[in-house]
Amino acid sequence: MTTIRDRVIGIIGDALNLSAEDRAILASDEAGGAIAGWDSAAHVELILALEDTFDFEIEVEAIARLNHVSKIVDYLDARGVSADAPVAV
Repeated sequence: MTTIRDRVIGIIGDALNLSAEDRAILASDEAGGAIAGWDSAAHVELILALEDTFDFEIEVEAIARLNHVSKIVDYLDARGVSADAPVAV
């Protein structure tokens, strides 16, 4: 069963074009936001990808805080977004 965390890691990996090694670091939660390529431009791409995938708008005030997998997952959980949310086409 796919979890919201798995989906977020996949979205981050795709949005940032991460290698398998960097995806593994994200999955292990060791990165602490220190993923090569996760700069401000990539962060905007990531936010847009999350909004598109889960079909909702992230509050402007929250965007800067969503800089780590666990923070993104917590944010989505708090808003009732589930791993079963349909994938936007």
